[in-house]
Amino acid sequence: MAESPWLYFPNMSPICSYYSPVDIPSSAPGDSPLRCAAVNDDWLKYVAGALSQLRLPVAWRYSTNAELDQVMYWVDELIGNIGTADWCMQSGTVSLTILAGTATVGSHVTFSNAFATSPDVVVSESTGLYVASSSSPSTSGVDVAITSNVPLLANGTATLTWHAKAH
Repeated sequence: MAESPWLYFPNMSPICSYYSPVDIPSSAPGDSPLRCAAVNDDWLKYVAGALSQLRLPVAWRYSTNAELDQVMYWVDELIGNIGTADWCMQSGTVSLTILAGTATVGSHVTFSNAFATSPDVVVSESTGLYVASSSSPSTSGVDVAITSNVPLLANGTATLTWHAKAH
């Protein structure tokens, strides 16, 4: 059996942050269930660099070279996931006024940070009198609206809350 390429460190004695080797997770970094962590964009490169500690074979408890190869592949995947992280979730509110004689009013919401792909968007409205909706989500924003079942006799105002999440 050939030795794993991860075991070769010429003239080096790697020192890991862990006092003793840790168990290899049973799932790949991109497998469900997933969690979203908020990290300032300027800090992502430092977090990705700190994860390089996981590339040291002495960090892991393994029995075979195949196990070590697998966890090293997953570490590279994790570092890649962190390095290319997208905006997790953004949210906000919009105050909308439906003018008398109309039944719908809309607005365009621009996201504070653009997504890499069009996000899933959920909207709700504060009064319970109107139907909240969204359409045409893009990487930079979404169209939102509130609608009354019938044209209003007087102006009506509601706060629409929106949530956009990358998928």
